[in-house]
Amino acid sequence: MDESSIDLSRQSDALLQQGFLKIQFEYFTTGRNGIRYLVRANKTSLANFSYEPFWILLIAVPTRLDAEDFDLKYDIAKQFLIYKQLEATQKRICILSALGETTRAIAQQLGVSTKTVEKYRQRILDELGLDRTVEIVRLLVRFEERGLLRDFSKVD
Repeated sequence: MDESSIDLSRQSDALLQQGFLKIQFEYFTTGRNGIRYLVRANKTSLANFSYEPFWILLIAVPTRLDAEDFDLKYDIAKQFLIYKQLEATQKRICILSALGETTRAIAQQLGVSTKTVEKYRQRILDELGLDRTVEIVRLLVRFEERGLLRDFSKVD
């Protein structure tokens, strides 16, 4: 575990000590073999369970990253440049998908067929290097958190 991972672990423990019940986070690390990993972690406070020896439960899942996966999928700057170049209709589909609209509802709003929406969405996923629609939601949230995108939930 590298120094930044240890700092993150200590900071999340401190938040749990302050009364947070659950914390979810992701971080990148490099293994001893030089391979990069994305670690998705969940920490839960066990304080309410009165289990004396332990008061934090950590579940972490490392995912090995291939170089090509890391290059696009986890490079927010590259993804934002690609997102900015999407057509207005593609951006609208991203936002409506992120807001939980169904394919049928999106098609009705745009005045196109559901097949057209599905084709657009697949092209968007391909261009952004994503695998699933839920990753569009995560991506837009990451853009918003970094101030790259205004509050997409307030889009008309």
